[in-house]
Amino acid sequence: MNSFDSICQRHMIWIIKYISKKYSSALYLIWYTDTDKVSTDRFLTYKDGTIFSLLTLNNLENEIQHERFNLTYPENLRPWLADISKSKVTESVVYNTDLIVESFLRGDFSEMNLEHLTNFVNLFDDYVHQDEKNEGLKVHSEAASIREVWDYYYDFCFWPKFKMEENKIEKRKLEVDVAEFLKELTGMVEAFDRNISLKKVDG
Repeated sequence: MNSFDSICQRHMIWIIKYISKKYSSALYLIWYTDTDKVSTDRFLTYKDGTIFSLLTLNNLENEIQHERFNLTYPENLRPWLADISKSKVTESVVYNTDLIVESFLRGDFSEMNLEHLTNFVNLFDDYVHQDEKNEGLKVHSEAASIREVWDYYYDFCFWPKFKMEENKIEKRKLEVDVAEFLKELTGMVEAFDRNISLKKVDG
């Protein structure tokens, strides 16, 4: 029997466990790589563009089928659902924006928290770029303070791991307007949350 992870890899569809201060419990989002020519990374969304979400992974297939006529349904979703029907369904990755924001509020700009932030910014950008009508959300992820921290992580934390010792640049201290950064970060999380649709499905 194929493992759930290998099924997700084969169909290029994954489950995200998403935690935000806005919600009393975690949500589950479907994220996939489209079969279009440029392999666009997308969220499973409703036809109005909002992100499909679940409170539980129990009866995942039934809940998606219940909403199928309201969803933008990618061609790799149906075979993925068929293949996972006998597997233990679980999240592939966790994004905890509550923890990210709280960490920076405490002044914790550790490499681990910078990585968590960068991953969320990249996820946010996936949503921005999957549909032209999301272009207005760019103002959040492209805010100067957000990009300053994002660039710092890649320049001084991520890419140096792949460079020879003699080619590494000296790591400098991150200098950013913390108050402005926290304001922009909170705004970005709130913008993402506003675009999640949480519908209770009976059954």
